[in-house]
Amino acid sequence: MNSSSKAFLMILVVSGLSGCTSVDTQPLQSHKIAQIGKICILENPEVKVRDMVSVLQNRLRIHGIKSNLVNNTEALSCRYTLAYSARRSWDFTTYIDTVHLAIYDNNQLIAYTEYDGNNWSLTKWKSTAEVINPLVDSLLSQKR
Repeated sequence: MNSSSKAFLMILVVSGLSGCTSVDTQPLQSHKIAQIGKICILENPEVKVRDMVSVLQNRLRIHGIKSNLVNNTEALSCRYTLAYSARRSWDFTTYIDTVHLAIYDNNQLIAYTEYDGNNWSLTKWKSTAEVINPLVDSLLSQKR
């Protein structure tokens, strides 16, 4: 193998290992952001990321939005709700592989973001906050 072939192969390997994550976001419209002072986070017992809710609440608070965790019955009395899901994968240790956040106004979807991690990325072992904070920021990007 000549040196140019080795260099090309090395570029392919590094590109695959450093890979990108995929994020798809439909942010809140600016007039909606200004209306949300409080949001109910719908409890999702299927999510096994132990600090997911506390990270969500902390980041919402930075954006001036109060939140509380509610079950489906309690959510009926909330105008704005945030539904979340997250899946972990394992590679020497667990990491967050996918996340979905959706904001509803009286059960009508008004914003969402989806995160799909790259299993080959060397940065996949981010903390919950390192994954969630940019997603919340992207939902509320008009507010900054």
